[in-house]
Amino acid sequence: MNFLKTIKLNTRIVLYISTIIIISYAILGVFMYSTQRNRIIDDVNANLHLQVNNLTQLITTHISEKEEKAHAYMKFLNYYYNILNIITESDTIFKTKNIQKLFSEDYVNIQFPEWTINGKKVQGDHSFVDFIKEDSEVTATVFQKTDKGYLPIATNLFINNERAIKVLVPDTMAMILAIENGETYINRVSVLDTWYRTIYKPIYIDKKINGMLYVGIIEKDKAQLHNIFNEIKYLETGYPFLVDEAGKLIIHPNLNGSDLSKTEFYRHLQIANENKEIMFRYRWPETENGKWKWVHFRYLKSIDSYICSSVYETELLQGLERLKYTILIAVFVVVLFFIFAISYFSKSLLKEIDSIVLATTRLAQGDLSEKIEIERYDEIGNIARSVNLLIDNWHATAEFARKIGDGQFSVQFSPLSEKDILGNSLIDMRLSLQKARQAEEDRRNEARQLSWINEGIAKVNEIIRQNNNINTLADKILQEIIKFTETNQGAIFMLDNSEKEEVLQMVSIYAHNRKKFINKKITLGEGLVGTCAMEKDRILLTEIPDNYINIASGLGQAKPKCLLFEPLIIDENLHGVIEIASFDYIEDHKITFIERIASSLAATFASAKIARNTTALLEKSNKHSKNLIQKELQMEETIQKLENFRDEASTREQDLTGILQAINSVFFVVNLDMDAIILDVSNSYLDFFEISRDQFIGKNHREFTVRRTTEEEYLEFWRRLQQGEVISDIQYVELSNHRNYWLSENYIPILDKNGVPYKILNIAFDLTELKEKEIQVRDLSEKLEEKQTVLNKQILELKNESNTLELNDIEAQHKIKTLSNELNLTTKENEALKLQINQLKKNPE
Repeated sequence: MNFLKTIKLNTRIVLYISTIIIISYAILGVFMYSTQRNRIIDDVNANLHLQVNNLTQLITTHISEKEEKAHAYMKFLNYYYNILNIITESDTIFKTKNIQKLFSEDYVNIQFPEWTINGKKVQGDHSFVDFIKEDSEVTATVFQKTDKGYLPIATNLFINNERAIKVLVPDTMAMILAIENGETYINRVSVLDTWYRTIYKPIYIDKKINGMLYVGIIEKDKAQLHNIFNEIKYLETGYPFLVDEAGKLIIHPNLNGSDLSKTEFYRHLQIANENKEIMFRYRWPETENGKWKWVHFRYLKSIDSYICSSVYETELLQGLERLKYTILIAVFVVVLFFIFAISYFSKSLLKEIDSIVLATTRLAQGDLSEKIEIERYDEIGNIARSVNLLIDNWHATAEFARKIGDGQFSVQFSPLSEKDILGNSLIDMRLSLQKARQAEEDRRNEARQLSWINEGIAKVNEIIRQNNNINTLADKILQEIIKFTETNQGAIFMLDNSEKEEVLQMVSIYAHNRKKFINKKITLGEGLVGTCAMEKDRILLTEIPDNYINIASGLGQAKPKCLLFEPLIIDENLHGVIEIASFDYIEDHKITFIERIASSLAATFASAKIARNTTALLEKSNKHSKNLIQKELQMEETIQKLENFRDEASTREQDLTGILQAINSVFFVVNLDMDAIILDVSNSYLDFFEISRDQFIGKNHREFTVRRTTEEEYLEFWRRLQQGEVISDIQYVELSNHRNYWLSENYIPILDKNGVPYKILNIAFDLTELKEKEIQVRDLSEKLEEKQTVLNKQILELKNESNTLELNDIEAQHKIKTLSNELNLTTKENEALKLQINQLKKNPE
């Protein structure tokens, strides 16, 4: 590289900067290509992920709406057959029927009592369930309990154009067992690629279970899902598809019904789902000519299927090749431009440097008549302004002397040089007046030095806490000392008494802002380091004569202005020596700092020696124990498994955090521990109850619950939660601000990895609007019954009058016509009421 010193500065600048620009732009081009590729992949992943989430949300919302609709119809039936309590069971009138058992060819004779509602027989009266059938998605059936099973007595479900009332449901079925326990039974059933949501609820007569209600609604069908998926497309080759848990393609643009259970794609899909992943890269078709695709997926438990969306990688990256060649051409053009620009700039720069050299030469000769005239604001301009400032300072010396003569001792002034006799004399005069202030300044300096020492000790202690390896620890401590004390070089020696003769082993050396790699040993008494160790006392050299060119120190041969050797002593025992060299004098507070660090380092070395000796003994023991080595390997495998489990748990925790944030934004959410103490609450819950978070957190759930129960019922309710049971209920709330609401509450126990509940999650939402419409339906139904009663009474009176009254033909005809008009008017009113009920039924929300 010596040839560079022989060429002109202009050429040297062009060569240096051109090389840097070429390398920089080459790196920039590679970075841009890589960044663009990663950005494309990230954008595609984000879009596919959003597409899968939208499909999942759409299907989940659709299923939830169907479930809520089924519950609404069941509440309507339950209100009529249970809450109104209008069913009358006869003690004397019994029916007998020969009927076939479900899932069997056997027929049985059963006897069951007659049911009536307002004098009208319930058995065979399908008017009320047909009223619900106006919604084509909904089927409903009323069952009566017998000694042989449950008999359908009213239904709107047709099989082969006949009502499904010819089959007896045996007592052994799951829904019957739940009904007999007074529970509501909910199930999902698949019939001919169509899923149904079914609900069963007991019928009570005189507080005994005498029957059950059934409501079924179409939850989802394949044709509807096809329409949803076919409307979505990403780029030209991207599309969503649906794979069930058995590996069958349920929905696909081209491969409907195909079995993927034996493919690598399905195997990767299962593995990724088990690992809580949401995307992977695969080849399709699975041949040598297959192309790479990216797929995002999500397993939806409610339909036991994988919702997937994929796109070919070649479509995503087809524009990157053109970008690569564009970047190369752009780099070449820019490099040429910069070479010409730098060449022009360096010529102009050197011309202005020459003018500065000429001006400084005149200044050195004492000629102050001219200043440098360069209108620049870079480093060259700063040099020119500095020279002009120096001229102004010399002119300011006379002005400073005048102000000192006027008694203005606070005026600041700096001499032009050490030989500026006038300036230095004026400064001496000013210093004599500032001695009083100096004492206070010294005290402040002492405080700053003490703070500086404590700051450095804290940094070194932090290094000691974070490092166990003695060489790494020594390196970092030495680097920190050199940088913190603003010295130049240093070394740390550790006393090694493991051999016959004690020696000082160099464990770290640092010089010129970089670590040196030197292996050196010094015996006690050898050189300055050995002398310091032998005497256990500090050695400080501040005046080094010229004939001491070669100083026998641990750092080698140097000419520092100051050398410091500090022994590492604790409990009067030597553990090493620290050597610091500086080309400036080391100040007293820095020496104090190094002394205190030496004590900490000595303690660390002492601990390290103990640990090293212990390790040596353990190594000797391990050589004779193969079993211990095997256990150690097993422990490493266990630690690796624990780390994998920790990473997986972190991912699950992030997913769970995102889900809880979404739930908190929509529902009223309360987190409780197993003792019913409130841990956290959503903002929507606080706003609803108009209460602050401080009034809520840490309190017992019993103080704020809206459940109207006795103390025993509440304890039983909480015991069920502690056993892991999910409890859902609807509560009527009367708030202090005279507002009344209906709330649907769901108490969900959260299980740990062992399946044991460790906290309770209460999720609630407002059902007020639905309940109010339900009350409207009930009121209209009551009004319909009242009208029906009046109508029946008028018909009976008409019959009695026609039989008992002796009226002539004209009077009888007039009376009958009048009653017929009233009857027609009442019938029209009833039809209007039915229309209102239908409207409310079709819009329950």
